[in-house]
Amino acid sequence: MAPPLPDAVMMFNGGTYNIGGTFLARIDGGISGMMTFNAANINADVIKVGVFNDTGVLKIGGGSMNANTLLRLYAPGSNGMIDFVGNVTLSSNSAVIVLAANTIRIEDDITVTLLGSRTTIYANNRQYSGDGGDGTTSGMFSHSGVLENYTLNEAPDFDGLIQHPVRVPEGLRPNSARPIRSRRRILTRLTARRSS
Repeated sequence: MAPPLPDAVMMFNGGTYNIGGTFLARIDGGISGMMTFNAANINADVIKVGVFNDTGVLKIGGGSMNANTLLRLYAPGSNGMIDFVGNVTLSSNSAVIVLAANTIRIEDDITVTLLGSRTTIYANNRQYSGDGGDGTTSGMFSHSGVLENYTLNEAPDFDGLIQHPVRVPEGLRPNSARPIRSRRRILTRLTARRSS
């Protein structure tokens, strides 16, 4: 018996899509959904792609996604997954690249090239090699910019502005073993950290 089909399916097979504004592809509702990009090239000012079902899958197999300002790929359901099944290039000229899913997987021998100064990955499971991945597969990211890892519950809202989690140095946290009682001590500790 074949597995049941997803509640909603969206496919982009090949071709080049040049959009002057926002490229928005979104699946909501139901329990499962599948969105597939197969050798598709997307060029837009803003690219926002999301599958918001409990078991939604965003499958990307080849091609490229090039955003002038904002690039967000989301599959944040309880069993949601972004699955890279072919070599792909993701780029954002001026803003952070955001990947958010319960699981982000790069299949064996696949490379996801990230072109941009910063990429943030929000995931509970990272199935790839290097850059915080668990080594489940030999797939990997290739990047020259900063790549940061966070848990899925720290992800910015899909439709909202970019909000980056702030990491407070250990000595400056409210529950630190060494409490800081004055602004002068905070500045002294920050200066000491920068110089070391």
